[in-house]
Amino acid sequence: MIHKNSIGELFRSKAEVAISEILRQMNISYVYEAALRFDWKTIYPDFMLDIPGLSSPKYIEYFGMVGHEEYNERMVEKIQLYLENGFIPGI
Repeated sequence: MIHKNSIGELFRSKAEVAISEILRQMNISYVYEAALRFDWKTIYPDFMLDIPGLSSPKYIEYFGMVGHEEYNERMVEKIQLYLENGFIPGI
């Protein structure tokens, strides 16, 4: 992790820094790369959001290297895992 936001938190990409700054401006609490456990696998979404009034956390997964073959394969696997476990993009 080599990129810092305005309060010194470290991120893997400049885009993630930008997302963190937007969330901070909107007063949305987040945890960066919090573990999300499924039956047989644990993944680390970019952001877990703690939004008051919602019954469960929401997640932001930023796919910033689309176009790289290995990255694309991992991205598809991760999206499939989300869908298989009831996560619906945008909801």
